[in-house]
Amino acid sequence: PKEAAVLHGMLLGRRESALPTHSFERVGVAHLLSVSGLHLIFWLGLFWSLGKGFHLSDRILGLLAIPVVALFVLIAGGGAPALRAGTMTLLALFGDLTERPTRGPQLLAVAAAVILALRPLEVFALGFWLSFAACAGLIIVYPRWEQALSNYPWFVKSRPLFLSLAAQLMVTPLIAKFYGGVSLIAPVANLILVPLGGLAVQIGLVAALCGLVFLPLARLLNGGNTVIINLFCQLIAFLAKAPGYLSF
Repeated sequence: PKEAAVLHGMLLGRRESALPTHSFERVGVAHLLSVSGLHLIFWLGLFWSLGKGFHLSDRILGLLAIPVVALFVLIAGGGAPALRAGTMTLLALFGDLTERPTRGPQLLAVAAAVILALRPLEVFALGFWLSFAACAGLIIVYPRWEQALSNYPWFVKSRPLFLSLAAQLMVTPLIAKFYGGVSLIAPVANLILVPLGGLAVQIGLVAALCGLVFLPLARLLNGGNTVIINLFCQLIAFLAKAPGYLSF
């Protein structure tokens, strides 16, 4: 039940009583419980890998990805983070298919306009601001760092850390305001926990699909996934006890 609650939280954004939400917040990985662009990357990464296994071209995969993205938004409940990620991805896919270049800031602005046109009250939701702030860090702040520091070997070797740091930098004021504290170890914790959580989410998604066809295989996958999620939970519990959390 504990591992299932964690998987449900990361895969579907469902908050169950057995989910250690406070530990996620303290370590700085609460975004794993908000179904957004990161989760869409997990979905599309799995879909693209399967497509390449069947030797499908990028153009065909781009066309097939459109209903995959739409299904993701529907399963995620159409929340602001998922709708933002879905809108930006569909626009990027449209740009690739029509050979028209797209820019991240423009996609972000259009996604905000779409969400506020459909649900204007989202402007008062924390999830709306966290999602757009983190995305702005990745597509606006980080490219400036890369442009200024790309000639330094130490920057090239630590790009994942700077990507995580750019996103954390933008959401830190919001997290400090609404959660009453910030985690100083969040950039490093994300480097460890996000890939592990992504693996658990992808296996969980495959198991869910297999369960519709052959239940024993789904049980086997979930059994292996239990080991991964248990390791994930132990790491979160360990990092949550480590120093580096500032309360306001």
